[in-house]
Amino acid sequence: MVDREVFEIREDVTLVGLGRLQLGLVGPVLSNLGYNLLGVSLTTDEVAERLRTLQCYRISSTREGNPYFEVPIVDAELVDCGKPAAEARLMPSIARSTVLNLALGSAGDADQRAAEFLLLVLAYRRDKAIVKDMFVTCSDNPSGREFAVTRVLRKFIDLTLRLPDEEREAIWNDVPYHVHFVKTLADRICTHRIIPRDRSQPVQVVAETYGRLTFDSSFEETQPIVLKAGSVRELATSSNMEIERQKKLYTLSMAHSVAAYLGLSSKSEPKTIREAMDNPDIELSVRHALDAVAKALGGTGEGVSEDWASLAQTTYRRLLNSDIDDGLQRVARDVPRKLGLDDRILGPLEAVFMRSFSLCEPLLNAAAGALTYAARYGESIPQFEDDPSTVELGKRLRRGDVEDVISTILGTSMDAGQHLTQMAQAIMGRYDAFLKRA
Repeated sequence: MVDREVFEIREDVTLVGLGRLQLGLVGPVLSNLGYNLLGVSLTTDEVAERLRTLQCYRISSTREGNPYFEVPIVDAELVDCGKPAAEARLMPSIARSTVLNLALGSAGDADQRAAEFLLLVLAYRRDKAIVKDMFVTCSDNPSGREFAVTRVLRKFIDLTLRLPDEEREAIWNDVPYHVHFVKTLADRICTHRIIPRDRSQPVQVVAETYGRLTFDSSFEETQPIVLKAGSVRELATSSNMEIERQKKLYTLSMAHSVAAYLGLSSKSEPKTIREAMDNPDIELSVRHALDAVAKALGGTGEGVSEDWASLAQTTYRRLLNSDIDDGLQRVARDVPRKLGLDDRILGPLEAVFMRSFSLCEPLLNAAAGALTYAARYGESIPQFEDDPSTVELGKRLRRGDVEDVISTILGTSMDAGQHLTQMAQAIMGRYDAFLKRA
């Protein structure tokens, strides 16, 4: 813990979205660095009210020996973006926050809701003549190369373009100078968010003890992040977020996807990642995929770099952790995005192929498993929550458009390199085999 006495000025951080990642990683890290935490929920549930009443929540990890530790939160509120900013009780503090961290989950309208809230905050700042640097971050994971904060910024620009000229100009006079959009990567598995029936008991998050929170270098202007970064072992700042993105996507995200898609294609019918890893064939596939990626991307003249080797080992241990019960269908959702050429399966498959001139069998099988899952989704496999992109992909595959689907995913219809053509042919053949087996 940071000695809070060292800070002459206490700064506020506003957490927008009070889910597992916000409470399990972002909140504790920034609280330990000496920030006051404010909480905002944009959807009705009991969490904001519980945090406001008890002014704390609990983090627990059965791996640590201690049952929990409490994280203080100054205040929390449910905010309706459809109402004037003045009606939000916390808006004066929110508008003056040093950091506005957005984590609204994977729902299709999450970016829109985040942008609407940001516009509400900045309009309030304009009306009250608040001139203060604010750093806008998103702790959601990036899709391919696109960070969540980039998507929110795009939505925010769209919203401002619909405003009257004078109002739009007033907001944009502030944004370029005092509002900074910062790329963020969060790497921690938070398995549960528990809301006890007893209202006198705090919200509790079950989380892994060690995670990694990475900001791009522009966040260094925010004090005391740089001065006190050493007090949080897993906090890092990076001037090259592309490397950090690839490390996370090609280790943790990749291994989860391999376990999920192979698990959903197996006859043992596991329900969680941990159950899938009980299957020796899936466990071996995950281990081989991690080894292949670490050697391909972290290879040096003396072997595998320590960082990539450590990430591979940490990821493998996580998937064997009995405290983690990630459901396979949750991990498998949104198949088209996860089969993107720069995403968690085909990205590392191509990277290994380009360096070793051989196709990584576990990744090839995971790609076929993902397509098989999509082809059966909504037909022999019940739909999971709201996943329209997988539904649409499944319809195309059931019509027999597999060659066109794979060509579109890999871009092989646009004079692609020979290696992508080879990958497409291999995936197509493996998909046919998986579909017959299913």
